Amino acid sequence: MTTLAPSADHTSVPTDPPRIYRASVGMRVLFSVVGAAGFAGAVLLLGSGSPRGSSDLALAAMIGGVGLWILGYGLWWMGATRVILSESSIEYRSPLGGRRILVAQVRGYRIRGSKDSRTMELHPKAPRAEVVKIPLNFRKGGEISAWGARLFPDLDELDRLADRRAILAEEEYGFTEADREAFLERARKVAGSTVGVAMVVSFWAGFLPRPFTWAMGAASCLPFAALAVGFLHRGLVRLWGSKESAHPHVGLAIVLPSFALGARAVMEFHLVSIAPVVAPSLLAGAVMSACILAVFRETRSSLRPLLVAVALGLASGAALAVQANGLLDSGTPVVHEVRVLGKQVSRGKTTTWSVRLAPWGPRRHAASTTIGRDLFDRIEVGGTVSVHEKPGALGVPWFFLAEGKPPASPP
Repeated sequence: MTTLAPSADHTSVPTDPPRIYRASVGMRVLFSVVGAAGFAGAVLLLGSGSPRGSSDLALAAMIGGVGLWILGYGLWWMGATRVILSESSIEYRSPLGGRRILVAQVRGYRIRGSKDSRTMELHPKAPRAEVVKIPLNFRKGGEISAWGARLFPDLDELDRLADRRAILAEEEYGFTEADREAFLERARKVAGSTVGVAMVVSFWAGFLPRPFTWAMGAASCLPFAALAVGFLHRGLVRLWGSKESAHPHVGLAIVLPSFALGARAVMEFHLVSIAPVVAPSLLAGAVMSACILAVFRETRSSLRPLLVAVALGLASGAALAVQANGLLDSGTPVVHEVRVLGKQVSRGKTTTWSVRLAPWGPRRHAASTTIGRDLFDRIEVGGTVSVHEKPGALGVPWFFLAEGKPPASPP
């Protein structure tokens, strides 16, 4: 008979004899559904008579083969994979091998991954020993994590406490520990508020940008607000956070608005040519990258965070440059009446609407342009749209579309 011992979070976990944990029903169902769907899709494709030639038959065979492989291998892998838990050791077995580690050899644990794909990492006491990773997507996987929490210290929590102690020891943040603690709490509130505002404004700018100028202007200010928060808190606020860090972070206040600005720039400010925008985008990106590296000193600690910071700065600078080129443009537009050659809707993770336009002005060849759904629904193939060409505040010509004339009725 299996005996149970109470854990730190009041969850009963098995002690002796060892208990075996197998893959959860949800994972089995997922592999079964995906594999069966792929095979069924191939069968339907072959049975519908739609394949035309060897390429279509090869495609159907590939889809069916992949579906069967996922179904067979997934179910075999799930059936052979297990975790064996006892008071003295934990063992993970899979078709690709396995690991067993004794309780006495473990220094502590960390939980990694999202809610649906979490992994418990067991860190050995030996400095160079390999970390043992135990997936938690098993039946009653909570018992496995409760077993680890009862027997070992949470290394993330220990690191976070050590990081907090180091912060409170920095005289740069206040004369006394109470002053430094108040400064840390204030920084956490300011950083959290900045990220919260960034989420709201990014949703506004990305999905409901009305009034457009206000939405884009607000989103454009937020990367600079994040830089200001980092600068004013003298290295206490960082670009990115982690489970083991006590430092507040504002990286999302740069990422989310920049993404919204970039997406809107692609949809609203259509460039006549890519070449003229390269120089101002690189200049703005270089300035943003330099600011990020200067304000968030931890980004200069190694190559990887430095490259991430530079990439973020370049992307944010490019989005800001295209937005400034359009929003600040006071030039008089040149209007072209251009024939609509075709319309297309592309569906995937997102839906885009585009029209194919005849050559006009500086564009010597027919090309497709992405537009909003409202305008897409109002224009017709064979009719015209008004193309408003503008010089651009930064000297980068761009254009936008407006409703033109419907196609002529047959006599």
